[in-house]
Order: sequence, then structure tokens, then C-alpha cells
Amino acid sequence: QDIDKIRNNKMEEASMPYRYMGNCGMKVSRIGFGTWLNYHSQEEEDNLLKLMKRAFELGINYFDNAEMYGSGGSEIAMGNCLKKLGWERKDYVLLTKLFRYDIKAHDNSNFLSRKHIIEGT
Repeated sequence: QDIDKIRNNKMEEASMPYRYMGNCGMKVSRIGFGTWLNYHSQEEEDNLLKLMKRAFELGINYFDNAEMYGSGGSEIAMGNCLKKLGWERKDYVLLTKLFRYDIKAHDNSNFLSRKHIIEGT
């Protein structure tokens, strides 16, 4: 039924299904909002803000990112939008993926070293 409402552009009447993430008791929307784009201008970030706001209004509470998207620019843009939107932290789940590989770097900023995980979260 909800799929038909979505197909007929009646999103407000559809209800977002949620499921538990693993066994931690956290409920996340079955559909997440992710970004892989590079945000280099205020206009692009403003568009991201509008999209995130609309996704949240439709029940999406799961936002996905990665440190290598835009060399971290995507995470920064999403963080700026979250700050502007002023949502309570308990109302959304923010996921990022850590795995930066810089062939020139010979330190702990690559892969999944403890230092990289701590600094990246």
C-alpha cells in the first residue's frame, strides 16, 4: 500500500518502515539518505540542506557518508547542514565509513588503525 502511495506521488500519506540495526536496539529507516557528491559551493550545500530536510520530513532518519567522498568535503557539508537544521541528536543516525588510503602517507592516517578510527569518529 505504501509503495502505491509513493508511486502516485503521495509521499506524505506513506509511512516509513523502520527496522532495528543489529542487536543494539537502534531503529533506523529502511531507506537511508546518502551522499557521494563533492560540495564546493554554498549553493550546493544549500541544496543538500533542502534534500536532507525533505528526507527527514518523510521519515528518513539514517544519513550515510564516508570520509573519502570529496576528500572529506561531503562529511563537512553534511555536518554543516545538520548543525543548521538543529535536529536533536537522538532523532537521527549518522553513519560514516572510515578507510582512507594515501599511498604517499606512511603513518597511521590510513586504513583501520586505532588512531584513525578514534580521530575519524
